[in-house]
Amino acid sequence: MIRLFLKPFSNLTTCWRFSLLSLFYVAPFLLTGCLPTGSSLTTATPESTITLTPSPTFVIPTAAPTSTWTPGPTLTPTADIFTSVGTLLFQDDFEGSTGWSLSQDQLGAASISDDKLTLVASRPKVFRIAASPAAAPENFFIQISAYAELCRPGDVYGIVFRYSSDQEHLRFLMNCSGAASVTSVQQGRSFTLVPETDTYAALSGQRIPNTMGIIARGSIYTFYINQIEVFQVKETQLLGTGFGVIVRTDENDLATVSFDNIRLYTLNEEAGAAETPLDAAAAAEASRTPQSP
Repeated sequence: MIRLFLKPFSNLTTCWRFSLLSLFYVAPFLLTGCLPTGSSLTTATPESTITLTPSPTFVIPTAAPTSTWTPGPTLTPTADIFTSVGTLLFQDDFEGSTGWSLSQDQLGAASISDDKLTLVASRPKVFRIAASPAAAPENFFIQISAYAELCRPGDVYGIVFRYSSDQEHLRFLMNCSGAASVTSVQQGRSFTLVPETDTYAALSGQRIPNTMGIIARGSIYTFYINQIEVFQVKETQLLGTGFGVIVRTDENDLATVSFDNIRLYTLNEEAGAAETPLDAAAAAEASRTPQSP
């Protein structure tokens, strides 16, 4: 008979070591038996990371940029324009024919209708003048209302004064945009005294009246638009006593302007003595480049 002799465990520590070792080898077989047939352990796959893109910041829209209107100079009517005015010598509201030089031909016409004096220039680079039946003294104030009925760039209209003929006179002119000028016509040749200048005093637009005025004191001339002083010049060559109105075309073949409310006055000598005359030494030398009249 063979006897087996088992050596007892020497102590508690040896017992726990044996138990843990047995559990290590036996546990996998036990777990495998608990799983369904054909199943296997799977490894978890990390979820895909979603990167959040910040939404665009909302900006309150602003108005589209626009051009900014800049007003021109603020003009004040000349306060003392009528302090120089004396006796009324002549007036005409054109309620009938009163002796003006009226005419009509292929180049244009001058006629009175609808209580206005109307001038027409019907060819490029021609002018039409209607002369008043009255004569102006050496010192005077003249005023007239002008209506641009048909006026295009380059056309001008206004007052003629110191007039002795179509070949000898002075002109105070406005264009369709309201710029003004002064010219001298001598022996049929035109000389610029004041070039076309924006005065900001005129009202633009068809059939809108602009009042043009001139104070003449000897050879010193002060010019007004809508009672606002715009120029002052000195001119000593022309001494005619006539006055009238004019229209002139440039490259256009038709211009029509009407005139109304013409007034001619003497000047108060007392007021003239108080005014400061244009210094001859300070007067700008007029351009003497001849042009077509």
